[in-house]
Amino acid sequence: MIKGIGHACGHNLIAIAGVAVACAMRAVLEEFNISGIIQLLGTPAEEGGGGKCYLLDKGAYKDMAICLMCHPAPGPTGSVSLSGCLAAQQAEVEYFGHTAHAALSPWEGVNALDAAVLAYTNISALRQQLKPNVRVHGIFEGRDWATNIIPDYAKYMFWVRSTSRADQEAAFKRVLPCLEAAAKATGCSHKITTKHQFLDIRQNKALGDEVARIIRSRYGAIDYEWGIKDASTDFGNVTYAIPTIVDGGNHTSAFEKAAATVEAHSACLDVSKALAATGIRALIDDEFFNEVRSDLDATACTSDLLEQVQKTFEEDKILRDKDEKILGILRILESPPSRQYLVIVGFINIWLDQMASEVPKKEVLLVGFGAIGAVTKDSFVIGRSGLARSTIVARSNFDELHDHGMRFESRKYGEISGWKPDRLAEAADMAYDYVLVATKAIPDVITTPEILEPLLKAPYTDRFTQPVYMLLQNGLNVEIDLYHSVKKLGQGEPRIIDSCLYILCNLLAPDVVEHGEFDRLEIGIYRHEDNTTLVNSADELKILDPIATILKRGGGIVEIAGEIQRKKFAKDYFNLAYASFATLTNYTVPAIFRPPPSDPSTRYSPYVHPKTAGHIEEYTLGALKAVFSEMESLARALGYPDSEQGIPSSFTKHVLDFNRELHITPDNTHVPSMLLDARKGLPIEVEVIVGEVVRMARANKVSVPHVEMLYALLLVIQNQTLRKLEEERNYK
Repeated sequence: MIKGIGHACGHNLIAIAGVAVACAMRAVLEEFNISGIIQLLGTPAEEGGGGKCYLLDKGAYKDMAICLMCHPAPGPTGSVSLSGCLAAQQAEVEYFGHTAHAALSPWEGVNALDAAVLAYTNISALRQQLKPNVRVHGIFEGRDWATNIIPDYAKYMFWVRSTSRADQEAAFKRVLPCLEAAAKATGCSHKITTKHQFLDIRQNKALGDEVARIIRSRYGAIDYEWGIKDASTDFGNVTYAIPTIVDGGNHTSAFEKAAATVEAHSACLDVSKALAATGIRALIDDEFFNEVRSDLDATACTSDLLEQVQKTFEEDKILRDKDEKILGILRILESPPSRQYLVIVGFINIWLDQMASEVPKKEVLLVGFGAIGAVTKDSFVIGRSGLARSTIVARSNFDELHDHGMRFESRKYGEISGWKPDRLAEAADMAYDYVLVATKAIPDVITTPEILEPLLKAPYTDRFTQPVYMLLQNGLNVEIDLYHSVKKLGQGEPRIIDSCLYILCNLLAPDVVEHGEFDRLEIGIYRHEDNTTLVNSADELKILDPIATILKRGGGIVEIAGEIQRKKFAKDYFNLAYASFATLTNYTVPAIFRPPPSDPSTRYSPYVHPKTAGHIEEYTLGALKAVFSEMESLARALGYPDSEQGIPSSFTKHVLDFNRELHITPDNTHVPSMLLDARKGLPIEVEVIVGEVVRMARANKVSVPHVEMLYALLLVIQNQTLRKLEEERNYK
């Protein structure tokens, strides 16, 4: 099976068939002057990502009469398998415990892996009471597991499938108590996340019979199957809405190789002709089309069910450039294709490659490949742009990235498995246009110049000009030590881009990144000891524009700021207050904003318990407001005016309202990076996010007692983290 994907279905042939059917039908319409509209829909994040469900929800199928596709499968020559698919619900449960040394003090730990194993065992015990048509299966995942450490985090990801939607939903309800019981038995907290629900396929018999008739007329006899149900697909949801047909299906490693052969492409062409002919008949034969509609009506779901299915899926943000380019090609083909469709597909591939190579690519080095480095404004987005070549320096997850690539679970970009950069290297062997630093700024452990040392000394400095450095780091004054280090090289004024990145993302595993629905980046030139210049010069824009264009082309939202330091100061409002609160309490931000579930069947945590909700509002949010007030006083001392050009006095309300809206939703699962690091026993960004505010306040004679208290308490966490890390190294 294809590594990192989990199946090998010949989806290359599905794409080829879609283009072939559209081109063939177009040729017929033009040749015989038949009216009709043909739509070719590519499906980003298909199947596991629920791409067709997003398209259905957004009306992509609204005015369609029928929908045709094929799914390749092994079998006798000329065979047609009009099989069904299982209804399926994808979900995951995360267990949160407490880490401890497994030999020294295991009694201090709460084992999250125990909870995941118990959940698996509970479901196994339940299987005897499940119907024969139900399937439940899943796998475990963890973070930084080690044999000598009690795991404080474990995830069990699973599917519940059945031949009917009703049986699938009933089985899923029985599985939920198995998960909750595991948490209670081990003392772990837990969070259940429900993902896409795929409905069972309802094949249209009239369409299927017509395809079989055409293939039978070509081969004389066929192997024709109905009703077999195996895997699951998002196409099932489409079959509830309009007449559809999808044939074939397989999940074998041998077929991965077979799908790339000339024989497979030839068979795909035959099936494409049959599908195209069936589509033409639906356009010109009213009696046949009425039969097609009758078959849909006989098995159709109610309008209420369809509405419920459509509401399950959120706003579509997945359609991207390549799908639009393929549609563009079909629009600009002025004459019907006279050669086999493989020529068209080859043309598409060549055209897309040329599109990416027309502009000379920038050389971009990314240092640090955690969640931010992987998904947002760096490697993945840069790679999507086609305008740059990325080289990555990744230490902690080098092996996973080299062997398997990264898996992105993004609500914005979809689910992508096996992504790899252009180069994964030591990196100090060539000139770069931009060096993007996505490591966390933890100067009490290691400074940014120490991380970049190979680029700041000979032989690199003798061979190459210093690149533009772009810092994707939280905190204040993170640029100063790098500025002085580059300045000492005597190669002119250092070129440093600073940034403010707003994103919800976490590194779930060394090779798995979770990313939410949005990311926004503000960038600007770092001007040493100058926070009053508000307009970029022409030379500064020459530095900023190329990297901004690359990131925008890759799908990112990028704004160029005239003065970036005040933007970073404003973002530190968020990081200082909410990250500190979360880290010190070990609860995520919804614990102070989110109301309890209104529907008893809906489960999430944390939320504000009604019994002491008034105290949370008065004291907890009151303390946050006091922190914001101290930040505002410091902003005035630094010269930032009370206006939109500086830090307006209304900013405190904006920060509270924005975060309240962001964190009241039931599906908010984001863990602030500082809390995540603390839970994993890693050093936190206390100095640049909190400590620097204390030092700046003292230098400007501004009283910040609330911020100083947060700093004092977080210092204890940092101090003990460093102690434990040293002890673990010694004990190993």
